[in-house]
Amino acid sequence: MDRRSYRVISFILHLATNKKSFFFWLSVRFVSAILPLITIYQFSHVVGLLEAKSPFINIFWALIWIFVVRIVDNFLRLRSITKLEYEIASISFDIHNFFLSDLKTNTKLERHEIVQSIRNFADASSVTLNLIKQPGIDSIVSLTLIPPILFFLDFRVFILNFAYVFIYIAIDTYTTQHYAHLKNILNTHTETYYA
Repeated sequence: MDRRSYRVISFILHLATNKKSFFFWLSVRFVSAILPLITIYQFSHVVGLLEAKSPFINIFWALIWIFVVRIVDNFLRLRSITKLEYEIASISFDIHNFFLSDLKTNTKLERHEIVQSIRNFADASSVTLNLIKQPGIDSIVSLTLIPPILFFLDFRVFILNFAYVFIYIAIDTYTTQHYAHLKNILNTHTETYYA
């Protein structure tokens, strides 16, 4: 993301009237993204108990704790996603209100073009925030928590993970920039055609 993207996102968040609720549910979503890592650790603990031939009651309680963590994880994930969808829709409405409150135009055509631009910006903002909500937070957790864990557990796997992430980011950056360039060309030709 470049500097303009950060400025646009900060502008969008500045327009939001209910920031506390949005950031609260965003943090709940972050916690729900961390809980699967705890489940993986718990599964490894169960495997360790099975290898050590521990009593059945110990294995049973370990499985119960896995079940509890999965229930909490699913509840938090679904609740936070639902609440974030509401908050994102509210932010989109705030964008509409901000730009349309003082709108004065001379012609109906001019008003239509401005309203369409505002709708496009609000829709793009909604799509961006929804991407942050669902795959964005999971990606942040994967990129910030898993590598340090692997660094301390198995350095070879950490190196493989780092190489994978580096290659993925390089390919993603190239393709994103390439498709953005192609989209700009398409938009330019479309605007020229309809102008």
